[in-house]
Amino acid sequence: MPESTITDPVDPGFKKTFTLDYTSMLAGLGGATTPKLTASTWEIPAELVELSSSFSDTSTQIKIDFAASVIGHNYAIYNDVVTDSGEARRRALIIPVRDAASFTDASDLKATLDAIRAAIAQTATRAQLRRQIGDKAIEWFTPEQLMAAETRYQQLYNAAKREERVRQGDPFISNIHTRFVG
Repeated sequence: MPESTITDPVDPGFKKTFTLDYTSMLAGLGGATTPKLTASTWEIPAELVELSSSFSDTSTQIKIDFAASVIGHNYAIYNDVVTDSGEARRRALIIPVRDAASFTDASDLKATLDAIRAAIAQTATRAQLRRQIGDKAIEWFTPEQLMAAETRYQQLYNAAKREERVRQGDPFISNIHTRFVG
């Protein structure tokens, strides 16, 4: 089973570039010199269109058009790489497609917030560390970036929960009544 990374949601109108960084994997292969990537191939579902792809010594990129994608579907795309030392590896990107209006889905935001908090506490699972925020996996965030992301995702999560309540007919702002007894 390949290693996988879950990305932020995309809208069917998106044309988006995804990057996979193999630096730590290459360093782990050891040897006198760190191996370099010599080949990269992508496997994508028929509904997605590959606009371009490229690779460097340590990373790969693919740009995808999501025009024919299905809202609510999670697409798995696979990247196979080969190093100059003959090693082969495969990684997967799981890309959720959502309507732009549903990007603030509280469950997606909560999962990202939980992953950030687990990374801060150094208790994150491999899947949590590979969760993408923008074009960067959580495992590559500095402590300062993690703290900033935690604040931002807490705000986004609170806003999404508020929007859910409003959609259900609750008021945007709730009054809290306090009675002092003396």
